[in-house]
Amino acid sequence: MSKEALQVSFSSISCAPVNVYRPHEILLPHFVTTGIVERASHIKEILEPIFEEGNVGISLHPAVVVDVPKAARLLEQAHIPITSIDSPDIIPHMDLLKKLVRDHGRMLSQIGWSLQNVSSEKAQHQKLTQGIAALHKQQLPHIVRAPAHYWMHSRRGEVLRKSLAQYPDVILAIEIDAMRQTPDEYISFLEKLREDKESVPVYADIDLGHLAESKYFNRHRADVPDPLVILESLLHSQQSSMVALVSLNQYQEGDVETHRNILHGNIDLLRAARLVGSAVRGGTLPFGPKVLVEAHPIEYDMLLGPEGVIFFKKIKQAFDQGKEGK
Repeated sequence: MSKEALQVSFSSISCAPVNVYRPHEILLPHFVTTGIVERASHIKEILEPIFEEGNVGISLHPAVVVDVPKAARLLEQAHIPITSIDSPDIIPHMDLLKKLVRDHGRMLSQIGWSLQNVSSEKAQHQKLTQGIAALHKQQLPHIVRAPAHYWMHSRRGEVLRKSLAQYPDVILAIEIDAMRQTPDEYISFLEKLREDKESVPVYADIDLGHLAESKYFNRHRADVPDPLVILESLLHSQQSSMVALVSLNQYQEGDVETHRNILHGNIDLLRAARLVGSAVRGGTLPFGPKVLVEAHPIEYDMLLGPEGVIFFKKIKQAFDQGKEGK
């Protein structure tokens, strides 16, 4: 596996079962976990011939409905690398109950989506500890992903950094808080965190969908650039050293949900892949080139269908063109 080869990862949430006629697969950890690994194995089977052996992996989201040690063991047996751990959000039991009541009558898969979290800081710490134990068997870097909203009027972000500081090989990749940050504010926020050399190293998870969402929320301002302008500016400057990965998250303007159909939307993801390739050619990335797919699990079949396979072939081709300077 070449260090310059493109590594493509899928969020384990994207692999979660959503068959409403088999509710146990959505609600019970044993079945959720085995279902995720089975679907991840299918992703590997379909896409590894495109991206080369060892370059299709999973970002493991250690939620309340996931048996993390079991998932790690099954993924290892299937030779599927865990490329990062996605810090689960915290929703207290009463808030979760209200959320489930609100979701009642909607698709059961939406209720399953609501369960992709934990109930307390203690539970989050336990799940992350299990996930990081699995990461230690993987190649560096050991990435834990988290949203910037952990730091917005909350102590959660610093609690997370403190808990991760005990792991010398772990880095923290943070995505933008689209509702509270402009892209410039997000980059400044990361740079300020990176000034603390004593804590866990901080990097950027450049989530293109959430960057587009931020532009929409700040549409009254003329100075908020498009996501690909931001990506190109970062990758072609000294700031490229803070980019750990790029999330190929699509966006439909005005939509309230970004994690939908990555095949269709306002963002040119092929150009994004070409920009990542050009950064490899320039030798500016701190790690090997990594992109992440975070699609809603109901899009799973479409992603691996004929249109999806063609899309991923084009992503690989665009990346190679960028790397070769074409």
